[in-house]
Amino acid sequence: MGRRWIAVEQMDYIQDLTATRLKKVIEGEQGGISKAVEWQGGGSFVYAELVSCNATFADRIGAADTSEALQTIYADMRATGYLRYDVDLSDFDTDDFAALPLEDQKRVLMDCLDANHLYVNFGSLGDEAHADIAEEDHRLTRAFYGVEG
Repeated sequence: MGRRWIAVEQMDYIQDLTATRLKKVIEGEQGGISKAVEWQGGGSFVYAELVSCNATFADRIGAADTSEALQTIYADMRATGYLRYDVDLSDFDTDDFAALPLEDQKRVLMDCLDANHLYVNFGSLGDEAHADIAEEDHRLTRAFYGVEG
């Protein structure tokens, strides 16, 4: 069919569903449209994950099961996270926060995170804050964007 495309998946079933289906198509499996177009298999795909930034905080918030854990995450977010510009943290009161039900505490922390920084942006790869990103990941990202060096 001559298709070239990029798939983006945000759910955690990429390995179970999406990658498995792509492998079957490459092998010539006759499900879906493959039989109708007499597909015999072939092709390839590349699987890559974005480098997490604020997504790491979001995962930690989701997994937290105590108010104390969330307060530790909040302290880490203030120290190293990318927070929304329109959130005034000077009024943050840990006693009021601790009095909220756990799910409300999680919502408050998620609302503080800048969703534009869930993953490391290409232009931020060289920033000192991301010095822990492996050189191989830098190289692959630059190659993907067609950037030399």
